[in-house]
Formats: sequence, C-alpha cells, structure tokens
Amino acid sequence: MPFRLRDLRLSIATWMVVVMLLAWLPLLGFAGAATWRLIEWREGDAFSALERRASVTASAVARELASIRSAAKAVVLSQAALSGDLAQLHAHCARLVQQDTRLLSISVHNLAGEQLLNTRAAFGTPAADVAEVKTLHASLDGSVDGASALTIEPGSGRLALVLEVPFSTSNGQPLFLHVVVTPQLLNTVLAEQRWPASWLGSVVDQRGTIIARSRDAERYVGQMASATLRERLRGQPTGVYESVTNDQIPVYTASHEVPGTRWWVNVGQPIGTLKSEARDALVGLAVVGALCLGGGLIGALWLARAVAEASRRGDPSRNVVREIGHLQAQLHGAQLDPLTGLAGRRAFLEMGHQFLTAAAHAPGRGLALLFLDLDGFKGLNDRLGHAAGDRALQDVAKVLREHARSDDLTARLGGDEFVLALQAPRDTLDKVSHEVGTRLIQAVSELPHELGCSIGLAIARDGEALDALLERADRAMYEAKRAGRGRVITAT
Repeated sequence: MPFRLRDLRLSIATWMVVVMLLAWLPLLGFAGAATWRLIEWREGDAFSALERRASVTASAVARELASIRSAAKAVVLSQAALSGDLAQLHAHCARLVQQDTRLLSISVHNLAGEQLLNTRAAFGTPAADVAEVKTLHASLDGSVDGASALTIEPGSGRLALVLEVPFSTSNGQPLFLHVVVTPQLLNTVLAEQRWPASWLGSVVDQRGTIIARSRDAERYVGQMASATLRERLRGQPTGVYESVTNDQIPVYTASHEVPGTRWWVNVGQPIGTLKSEARDALVGLAVVGALCLGGGLIGALWLARAVAEASRRGDPSRNVVREIGHLQAQLHGAQLDPLTGLAGRRAFLEMGHQFLTAAAHAPGRGLALLFLDLDGFKGLNDRLGHAAGDRALQDVAKVLREHARSDDLTARLGGDEFVLALQAPRDTLDKVSHEVGTRLIQAVSELPHELGCSIGLAIARDGEALDALLERADRAMYEAKRAGRGRVITAT
C-alpha cells in the first residue's frame, strides 16, 4: 500500500515542530552558505591586501635607495671626482656623511680593490685591512645596480649595506664610490607602512639574510631567513603562499622584489589570525541559529497547546485542521512570497540584517540595495485583470533571479515592489550596482507585458541600519519616477 502523508498519526505538537523546522532550516542553510561565501571573500581580500602592501613597501624601499644613490651620483660628477683630486673628494664625501644620518661612511676604490680614501679616517691615513675590504667587495658579488648583501663595515664591525657607484676621472681612470648605509633605514621604511599589529614585514637580501624586520629587528637582522621563505624566494614567488617566520609563526606571505636590487620585501599575516576570524563568524552563526531554533520550538509547542485546548472546547471557529493549515500558510508566507517564490518582506528583513552586518565586517567591501518598482503595472491590472498582473510579477521575479548572483539577496516586498541586495568591493560598488540596475530595466522592458521599471539605488553607509537603507532606496526610486521613469537614481 503506497505511503501517504495524511496517514501519519502525529500529535499537534509534533506537527507544529515539523512545520517550524520546514520554515527555519532552509533559511539557516542559506545564512550558512552566505556566511561561508563571505569568509571566502574576506580571505581573498586579505590576500589582495598582502600583495598590494608588499608591492607598495618594495617601491618605498626603492625610493629610499634612489635618494641615496642620487646624492652619491652628485658626488662622482663633482669637479673633485672628475679631476681625481682625492683630498678634495674626501672632504666632499665627509660633509655628505655628516649631513645624512643614513650614511655610515663613504670610500673610494680602484679596479685593483685598493682603498684610496675613507671618510672614517683622515685623508692620507693608511688603508683599511685588506681582508676587510675584500669582505666588502664580496658582498657586492651578484648585485644588481650596486646594492650589496648584508656585510660588515670595514674598521667598525657594524652591520651595513653598500651601494656602489662607478665613475671615471677626466684622464679615464675607473674608480668606484662605495656608500655604506645602516640597515636601520630599511627598518624605518617598514615602520612607516602602518600595517595591522599582527602583520610581519621583512627585507631579505640576495643571500637570504634578513636585512630589515618590522618586529624584533635587533634580534633577527643578520640572521638567515627561515628555510621555507628562502626556498620560495629562490623560485621568484608570485601570489600568496604559506611560510614560517624565524620565530616559528605560520604566516600567509606575499613577496615583492625591490626594483633595482636582488632584495625581497616580504609581508606576512599569521594564518591563525585569519582562521580565528572565520571560526568566530561560524560560531556566531551557530549561536544565532540555535537561538532561532530554540525560540521556534518553544513557539511551536505553545501554539500546539493552544490549538489542542481549542479543539477540546469544541469551538467550531477554531477547528484543529483549519488552525494547522492557517499556521502552515503563515509560516510559509513569512519566508517566501507564494506568488513569485522570492523571499517575502519578513524574510528579507531578517536576512537583510545579517547580510548588512556581514558586509560591514568584510574589509574593503560594501553593500548596495536596489529598490525596483514597476512602471505601468496598475494600468496592466486595469486593462487585463489580476491574473495578467500576477503573470507579470512572476516574470519580473524570474528576471531578478536571472540577473542576481547566487550570493545576492532578492525579495518581493509587496505589490509591484522588489529589492535586490548585492555586495562588491567598495571602489567598484557604485559602478557594479548601476550596471545591474540598467540590465534589470532593459530586461523588464523586453517582457511581453509593456511594462517598465524605476530603480532607487542606495549604498550602505557605515553603521547604517537596514530600515534607513531601505528608506533611502525607496526615496531614490520615487525620484527616478519623477525624473521620467525607466532609470536608476542613486540615493544621497
């Protein structure tokens, strides 16, 4: 014998619980999917921010080096350098070192590697130890545009970086100007970036040595970068990848080569921080879902008790079957519009609050609300009747579904009023939402009902409530109608 639902013998309380679950579970499923998608968006935004900040920081380091190199080139083009007057050139370089705190010393060497002058000593003082000078020269091996690996400044024993500028005297003698700078200038550049407190930045030279770090620079500058980072840098990395810092923190890392050098700027965000944000969002959704289900169960049991009591009293106006049917219709109507299958007003208000809150917590993203009202709908009803009007509303709902993405929120608020809520990056949100509105106007005009539509567009402001956003979009829609209909007007 085939199974029939009406053959089930369930208590009124059980029926109430079943109806409540059928109403709430799809909504919770949608909310869960929307939250997960928002988490993915947030991760994508975080990766884009890492790549962008790595590129910006690499450019900042390059500008700092360029300013020093420009000062050095001015020295080698001076009359003292061109004439080979080493005493005058020494005095010129000494003044520059005294004026610029970024510079440790300046020296001049010939092709044989002999040191001809050094600002750390008076002119004519015996040259630095040959082994120390060779160490300095070795740090420049494999450099690009004369930017060395981390080395030791001859004579002082301080960690240093060397910028080499070749030049020739007027009689054709080739010489090399070596500008020795402190790695602290790179730490200063990193500090100026103002990253989130949990982020970590570093600069690594061509040998894989850390030459600057945004945190604990005194401890880690001069050490080799972690094995995972060095391995990725050897492969000329692109995009975001996972690595481990020297203090054993797993991070998502973006790297960018400093123009004109073989140095790499690396910006990392702790993996645990990003994962904890995702967990917090899912836990929040679970708590809200549990509260909603608990409230629904309590309400269903209370209603079941009231219906049973009315049935026992024999009140024909409160017939049990009619009460259950009426309750099912109410619960269904609270979630979906029965004519169009879109979310109803109540469902939109419930989900819209979650949608707005999620957008507010997604860095770099915003929410736009399109309020759509049909032009000519009353005339269609008057001419052809309500059945034709219903078909038109169903077709408009189909247009909304076709033009909305899977993670957009569409609803019919009542009558011939519809809304579409969408999210996009803030810098393109207005353009994207205008394009969606224009396509909706075109698609509605192509329906076989001789209808048009006017759309009010409102971009959510920081901290704005859903009711206020909806009201602004509604006013903008009426402005669109007064301006001639069939257009998108943005709310002020």
